Amino acid sequence: MPVDAHDSGTVMPRHSLDLLSPARLVDASPARHDELAAMADLARQSISAIRIGNEVVERVYRHQAPSIFPFRAGGRIRGGIAFLYLNPHGLEHLLLGTFDFADPDLRLLAGPAETPAALYVWALAARGRAATGIADVAVEMMRQPFAGADYYAQPATDDGARLLRQVGFTRTPSFQPDLWIYRRLVNRPGGAAAIGDRP
Repeated sequence: MPVDAHDSGTVMPRHSLDLLSPARLVDASPARHDELAAMADLARQSISAIRIGNEVVERVYRHQAPSIFPFRAGGRIRGGIAFLYLNPHGLEHLLLGTFDFADPDLRLLAGPAETPAALYVWALAARGRAATGIADVAVEMMRQPFAGADYYAQPATDDGARLLRQVGFTRTPSFQPDLWIYRRLVNRPGGAAAIGDRP
């Protein structure tokens, strides 16, 4: 699903996603069950290309929680990010352009006891200060079992594409239109040393 983030350049410098430090300007802890409908509504309102039903969000949430992270400030949800944790078959379908984002097949998603083959950004909506929640979630994604899984995303807007570039995503060849990848530092030559040197 698409990525949209407005005014991202004012809140997040160009940096490698794996080296971001937690900003803690918003609460980016995993979604509670009672927040799912609000998160789905926010995604549909913020990103016109999204066509996800609440029941689909519920199914994915129960299969692979925690994968949905609201960005809360002042007692309200100001943005958020949702992932699909893909297993190897799910990653294959993504690259072949045969993955159904509106109604994901749970057989293509990593279960709670599995290590994901890839982290797909299912939806991201963040404006202004709320975009700093991305850094907080990125720190969580440095933990196991997520630390070695590359990120994939598709921007919905020019702002979304700029945000992806800012944190180190690049376009990748695939049958899926406009697919971007962030190769984790541990998967790059010498990348593990860069993580060890992070402040």
